[in-house]
Amino acid sequence: GVFLTLFYVWVIAIVICSFGILMHSRKAGPIDPDATDKRPDILDRLPPKLRSADIYAISAEDHYVRIHTSLGDEMVLMRLSDAIKETSPLIGEKTHRSWWVAEIGVEKVHRQNGKTQIKLKNDVIVPVSRSGQKQIKEAGWL
Repeated sequence: GVFLTLFYVWVIAIVICSFGILMHSRKAGPIDPDATDKRPDILDRLPPKLRSADIYAISAEDHYVRIHTSLGDEMVLMRLSDAIKETSPLIGEKTHRSWWVAEIGVEKVHRQNGKTQIKLKNDVIVPVSRSGQKQIKEAGWL
């Protein structure tokens, strides 16, 4: 009685653990060799004339985000957090609660009147918060 019940519990536990390990290893999987060639999904939200541009930064304005590119900027109805998710595989940092900056967009980082700012390659000035300073310092931008 008791040993048979324990045996069944043991078998079921092994099956469940094996299934969990199998699913986890499939999710982690090998690194996609094409990932470096992947375009950021957010480019598909832009008008055709901007889809070949480099993304420099994204700023939040009310319920919209402004996507700053090498060919101009465009407003898109979405949350900043969702827009940031769609920038992958670009490397960038959230420099302020309403700004995300791509590393390729940075012209220079400078301090003015005690505040750190980033000048983008399109001459847009981006504010950097105190927590943003920590982020850009860790990223090696400062």
